[in-house]
Amino acid sequence: MGPDDPLAGSDDDSAALTDRERAIEELRAVRDQARYKVFGDGRIRDTDKEDIRIKYLRLMVQSANAERRLINDRELDDLAAEIADLRERLDGHPGDSTASDDLLADGGRE
Repeated sequence: MGPDDPLAGSDDDSAALTDRERAIEELRAVRDQARYKVFGDGRIRDTDKEDIRIKYLRLMVQSANAERRLINDRELDDLAAEIADLRERLDGHPGDSTASDDLLADGGRE
């Protein structure tokens, strides 16, 4: 995973994020294997076993959906952490609406 990879986490990720990243990688491996069985050189070509090929197609879809949900959950966790950080910074300036306005105007970045 490179620095621009949307799946790359920060150095201070919790164990849950590490588990999530591991699950995403496993889902990708499952999806790749299913894709190989459906479309690749490992394709099931026997018409009597077409139901197995259909099951691999379903597996591809299910693993892609599960991966998407995990990525969305991680993004929501990142947003929640950012909101918590902004709230903490805003709480550090009680009664100072200028500081709050400045934080909101620059998106919380200093």
